Amino acid sequence: MTARPYAERRRAREKADSAKRIEKNRAKALNMSAGYVLFLAFAVAVTVFMSIQYLKLKETITNQTATNEKLASKLVTLQSENEAMKESLDSKIDWEYIRDTAINKLGMKYPTEDQIVWYNTEDSRYMQQYASVPSSKH
Repeated sequence: MTARPYAERRRAREKADSAKRIEKNRAKALNMSAGYVLFLAFAVAVTVFMSIQYLKLKETITNQTATNEKLASKLVTLQSENEAMKESLDSKIDWEYIRDTAINKLGMKYPTEDQIVWYNTEDSRYMQQYASVPSSKH
């Protein structure tokens, strides 16, 4: 019989101690210093500001990506149209007539080996002449 009241008293004491601890923790939580509150307010403001900046930047990137895709599509279309026009124009040119006119009517002759001058350039696709071609041979 004595063991039972002892266990009940022990549980009641633990309950009371637990309630005191909870009350103490609540009081601590509610009692924040002004400096800590200012720090938390500043941290929240910085977080909100950075989140807004992130969302703006993400929107800008999304818009730029969409613009790039539209321009890439337009470029492909223009290149295709350009190639079709080039082929159309090339098919209308009578190269044999031009060659015949140049040789027979205008006196064109193909260059001889001693008239050809070879140059090495850094960019082999394009060369611009700024001065007279030297007369030295290859």
